[in-house]
Amino acid sequence: MKKSIKVFLSICIIYSAVWWVTSVVVKDNLNSQIDKLKNKGYKISYEGFDVSGFPFNFGITLKNPYVSRQVPEYFLFKTEGEMCASLSWWSYLTTDGALS
Repeated sequence: MKKSIKVFLSICIIYSAVWWVTSVVVKDNLNSQIDKLKNKGYKISYEGFDVSGFPFNFGITLKNPYVSRQVPEYFLFKTEGEMCASLSWWSYLTTDGALS
């Protein structure tokens, strides 16, 4: 009985560590994508963002984002408020892509 509890706790600790490392990768990828959009002419700012959803999902919430792109003759788009995205382990198995 004690051995099975130790095995279970070990699995929980390893899974938690993997989730945390993956959340750091998600944050880095978000920053990389934002930099790519800025290089394409988008104006992007936000107060911060959180990654949540442990244990089975990754929820990304941007706090007070501002996204705009000025095209010479017209204003393409603008958004303010809160933006959220959800990512789960099994969403990679769908044909629609990672964000479903």
